[in-house]
Amino acid sequence: MITDLIQPDWQRRRSDFNHQWLKNRLLSALDTADHVIRGRVHGTGYLQELIEVDMPEWKERRDDLGALLRDFEVQMSPRQMFNFPPLANLEPSTRELFSDLMHELWLVRHPVAEWVEGAKTASLEVNKHHERLVKIAPLDAKGQVRPEFATEFEQFRSACRALSKAIEKFPNRILVT
Repeated sequence: MITDLIQPDWQRRRSDFNHQWLKNRLLSALDTADHVIRGRVHGTGYLQELIEVDMPEWKERRDDLGALLRDFEVQMSPRQMFNFPPLANLEPSTRELFSDLMHELWLVRHPVAEWVEGAKTASLEVNKHHERLVKIAPLDAKGQVRPEFATEFEQFRSACRALSKAIEKFPNRILVT
């Protein structure tokens, strides 16, 4: 099928963001920090490293997520199939008509706006908890994890997991049906 031959840049970018960075890097770091917070692993210095090294990456990567969400409807629409043979060989007016129809049908059959809004909402939650978390010192004067840090940390980690699940709802290929 023609959709198997089309590999939009959007899919690569989604994989880079969600799988390579969010899951494999940030959530892994947050899971390790959770073990430190719960006292399962010693290394309170890890929390400071998390705040100084890993947490600032969210601000850098959230722009990538914004672009990913903005580009989804255009780059993953079945309209893209009309840029490749044999559909690209149609008369321009016919190609435009059918590509518009395919796009509209896709919007009716699939919850495109829901997918995008769900990820945007999840991203806003991550932003909110990130902003709160970076303002809280992880340790008190005795070197113990501050309860308010632990609470906000868990909310941030939960929001990151929810964002990853929201991104997973997007299709991994161009849908024609």
